[in-house]
This record gives sequence, structure tokens and C-alpha cells, in this order.
Amino acid sequence: MNDLRIDVTPPPLTDARQTELRTTTPLPIPSSDGGSDGDGVDRRASRAAPSTRDELYRRFWTQVVDKLRRAAPTWYVPSPHPRSSLRIGCGVSYRHYRIAFADRRLRVDLYIDAPGLELQRERWEYFLSKREQIEADVGQPLTWQEQPDSRASQIAIYHPGEVDITDQRRWSGYRTWAVDSYVRLRTATEPVLHVLCADSCRPASMSQPAQR
Repeated sequence: MNDLRIDVTPPPLTDARQTELRTTTPLPIPSSDGGSDGDGVDRRASRAAPSTRDELYRRFWTQVVDKLRRAAPTWYVPSPHPRSSLRIGCGVSYRHYRIAFADRRLRVDLYIDAPGLELQRERWEYFLSKREQIEADVGQPLTWQEQPDSRASQIAIYHPGEVDITDQRRWSGYRTWAVDSYVRLRTATEPVLHVLCADSCRPASMSQPAQR
């Protein structure tokens, strides 16, 4: 019996086929590093391209940062970014200030953290002992948000009423309120922060009873 031989050598490519292969866009390679959520959408691409709201935040913070640098030239002010909050360091570990949009509200707050729950409670109690003086210096009552089961608590000022970042006609009022509130809150709370920084953040005066 004669052996049956099949020629599997591919035929030469025509000029048209070679052109097609060179110009065809390659299919995306599935990602294994979290780039896709399994629905074929590349989340990295959506994160790379800022949304309209992200761009609005970036533009708004750019204006706020400029105003802050003129209002308090000796204080550190971060670069603007396309996020809903502006975090402002104050040179003290575990504490920083924030100006933030959240739940259709605009707020300025002091974020108070600590390496452990016990130390966090002591710091919070010390701030509470200074509450009357701090609110007098700020010029208005503040929102004291203790989180007993968390290392972090906040002292906040809220803009009256709802806010909308997409309403650019109101930005001027938002900027003025945010900068003024931040300057007042920081000026009133910095002396307390300085005391907390002394003696490894555990001053003897911490033991005095809190005023609630």
C-alpha cells in the first residue's frame, strides 16, 4: 500500500493578506492583575481617564490651593488632585486636616488618629477638655465625631445646606467658606496639637477630666 502524504505547508501569503495582518488591531490580552472584573471592561482604562466630575474636583482644588497659599503663606498646602477631598498635613504624625465633599455636604475637619485605641482615646479626651476654648476661638459650635471602636475621630465644620460640585456658579462661595473655615479651625486647634506632640504625645495635663 502506498503511503498517503498530506502537504501541510501553508500557501504563501498574498500581498493583500500580508497587508491585512500588519494592519489588524491585536485583540486585548486578558489581565490577571485585576485590570478586568470579568465582564470584559478594562478598569485600568477607566481609571486612567478622569471623569468630568474628577476634572471638576481638580479645577476646584486648584482654586482653593491658590487661595490657601495667599491666606496662609507659611502653612504647607498640597497640590490639587482629581478627588473629592483635599488632605492637608500639619507636620504632626497621625493628624491632618481635610476639606471634603461628601454626601452633598462640604466640610472642613481635623482628623485625629493614633497608633492604638488607648492612646487615641486619651488624645480625644484631651481635645474634649479643650472643647469650650476651641469653639470660642473658631467662633461657632463644632461637630465632634468620636468613633470609639476606631482609631480615628474628627472635629468638623459643615457648610450650611447641600452643595453641588457641578454648579460652578457657587464655587466662589464654596472657596471662601472652605478657606475661612480651615484657617479658623487650624488656628484654634494647633495649640492643642502642639501640646499633644510634647512628651511623646502624652502630656501630664491629659489626665484632667473632659468637658462634655
